[in-house]
This record gives sequence, structure tokens and C-alpha cells, in this order.
Amino acid sequence: QNASPDPAGGGWRIIPRLNLRETYSDNIRLGAGGTDSGDLVTQINPGILVTGLGRRFNFTANYTMNNLIYADQSGLSRMRHQFNVMNTTELIENLFFVDGRATMTQQNASLLGPQGLDNVNATGNRADVKTYTISPYLRHRFQDLATAQLRYTYGIVESSVNALRNSHRNGFQAGLNSGDAFRIFSWGANYDKTIIDYD
Repeated sequence: QNASPDPAGGGWRIIPRLNLRETYSDNIRLGAGGTDSGDLVTQINPGILVTGLGRRFNFTANYTMNNLIYADQSGLSRMRHQFNVMNTTELIENLFFVDGRATMTQQNASLLGPQGLDNVNATGNRADVKTYTISPYLRHRFQDLATAQLRYTYGIVESSVNALRNSHRNGFQAGLNSGDAFRIFSWGANYDKTIIDYD
């Protein structure tokens, strides 16, 4: 459904969805040599997309509840959450901005284990991975001569298993680049440094 539109032409949109999928695998655990038993997997995946656009912000949130139901091996049935949330806010007009992002996905925890392409195969090698990032930055345009930007980024990676190491990231970026006045010869100077600390 749509909320009341923003006077500047933006507004909020909420879009629910439901996805149904049937998958049969003759090797549901991806056992070596295809020796494992097969199963029929029903996926019931409700989700929702929320978007918001205003004069000084841009917001998107996308969420899916991944429900997996196994016909023969009901003990494997489980629920997985997946989301992607992004937001940009302009705190001081044409000068100070903040970007934020949060995600949750599933991926293979170890290269040495069975490599599932998605969550259907019950390999025991799938892990929830969450990421969180916040990035405040200053950006200023010197008319049509140049654009300058100074940005700091802090990020966190968290996993549900020890095989994937949690980490914290600090990033620093600075740049000064030519504007529209330099159409034939452009120029720029940029600096980027990232420090990652593993738990």
C-alpha cells in the first residue's frame, strides 16, 4: 500500500509478497558420491519491501522469511531470515550526510564442507552472516571547479559459526576531484585506508 506522498514528490511504499517453491533433491545433504537420500522441499517465503523517499532521506528495507519444510526428513525443517536495509540521510544540506546499511544472508561456512547453492540442501555448512555499516561523510562542491569529500566508515561482520571470523572495520577516505569546468583535462587526488580487526 502507498502512504501519503511527500510534498517534494517522494513518499512511502509498502509492498508485501509471498513466494512458494517446490524443490526435489536426490542428495539432500550433498553427501560424497551422491550417497545421501533424497527429499522434497517446500519453501514458503513471505516477504516485505518498504521504501521511503523524502527531501533529505532515502530508505529501503527488504525482508524475506525463508521457511523450508522437508517432506520425509521433517527434523531438517527450519526457518532462515534474510534482510537488506539501506538508508541515506542528509543532516546538513549539501554538506553532511550519513549512510547506513544492515544485511543478513546465509553462505557456506567452510570451503572444505559441502557447497550448497542456497538453503535447500541441509549440509550443516550454512551460516547466518550479518553485516552492519555506518558511514558519515562531508561533501562539498566548489561551484563547477571541484568536489571534495571526507568519509569515515565503521563496519561489523558477525557469523553464527566459528568457521567464519567476526570482524570490525574502520575506513577512511578523502578525495578532491575536478568539476564540470575541466571538460578536457580532469584531475583528482584520493586517499583510502581500511583497517580490519578480526575477533
